Amino acid sequence: MKKITCLFALLLFSIQLLAQNELLVTAKNGLNIRVAPNLTSEKLGKFNYAEKVTVLEKTNQNFEIIDNNTTIKGAWFKVKGRSTTNNNITGYVFSGFLSNSPQTNTFEFISYNDDGDYTFLKAKKEKVYYFINDKITDRSYVRGDIIEIKWKEDIIYIAGDGETKEIAEWIISTQKIKDGNVSNFRKNYTNKIGYYDTYGFSQSFLDDLYLIVEYYLVHSKNKLIKELIKTNKQIEFLIEQTKRNNEDFITFGIGHSNNYRVNTVQWLYYNNRTEKLYEYDIANDKLIEFKE
Repeated sequence: MKKITCLFALLLFSIQLLAQNELLVTAKNGLNIRVAPNLTSEKLGKFNYAEKVTVLEKTNQNFEIIDNNTTIKGAWFKVKGRSTTNNNITGYVFSGFLSNSPQTNTFEFISYNDDGDYTFLKAKKEKVYYFINDKITDRSYVRGDIIEIKWKEDIIYIAGDGETKEIAEWIISTQKIKDGNVSNFRKNYTNKIGYYDTYGFSQSFLDDLYLIVEYYLVHSKNKLIKELIKTNKQIEFLIEQTKRNNEDFITFGIGHSNNYRVNTVQWLYYNNRTEKLYEYDIANDKLIEFKE
């Protein structure tokens, strides 16, 4: 009997250890630590924003609070971590101000951005998300692909007067679920889209511009462009710069090559500051924002 009791106790201890995980404090003004799981118990101290704490126990005492006119739901969690006074403290906190455990969901891929201190993957699902992509080297997705993303909340450091900690979504893994329209276009349109750059843009920037034009071609309602794609004509575009209404634009003259000339069938204006693309209506001399 004693042997069984010891094994049972060991099993409970093992389950408790497995249940432990590190979460981040998301309360900008810090998170109170209490002796017991109730709002009237003594305060032991406070954890700073973005501080990592280890979860020791999750109670079933659920409740909600109102913060800045937003209802936040959670429960009492027993945690341990380093307080604002640099002491290691164990106590109870409200889980509504702790980060979530790793999550998984499907998104529509938009783009990569590898130009900053951190690399990003931009995707959308009802709204646009910017995931930190530093740990993933694959860059094979194209705009419109449906992908599954597994991510966790972790810390990034913002450069400035002393590095500031912020919480961001870090990608753990990704996988493609379904080809988007651009991926399917590449399978069916066998020519390589050509372009002419006379401004000496960097290759990485030219690659970004190429993807913008390619995405437009796939979703364009212009009958002449549709015919070029259908008949597998060689499509090319000119890259120029212009200013309109005190805004800088990059312009694309899209057409097909004929005797080393591009017969333009559509002009596009791209605002790099706002990341908006416009079709140029020549007859009325106006820009029409392009939407799928």
